[in-house]
Amino acid sequence: MTVRLRPYLTLTPVETPHGCEAAVLDERTGRYHRLNATGLIIVRALLDGHDTAEAARRLVAAHSGAAPNADAADAAFVTALRDAGLLTDAEPGGSR
Repeated sequence: MTVRLRPYLTLTPVETPHGCEAAVLDERTGRYHRLNATGLIIVRALLDGHDTAEAARRLVAAHSGAAPNADAADAAFVTALRDAGLLTDAEPGGSR
């Protein structure tokens, strides 16, 4: 599954006291969506062209306490991002 952000969205990493999180700006509406550190790990892996299994591996590597069912949780998170209109399928051979 190769995904990309919608073209009108901008992902900006933000350093917080809790680590690196991100803000996603919807340039059409001016609305911000917040990704916590876990969400950012998942989204970065997907935008780099990896699947949810690799995103789960990265999540477990970054947070040793991550759930053993991280892959299923990642898939549910990706579904939620799609439903919110933040992620869409990347066109084969196209840019992300």
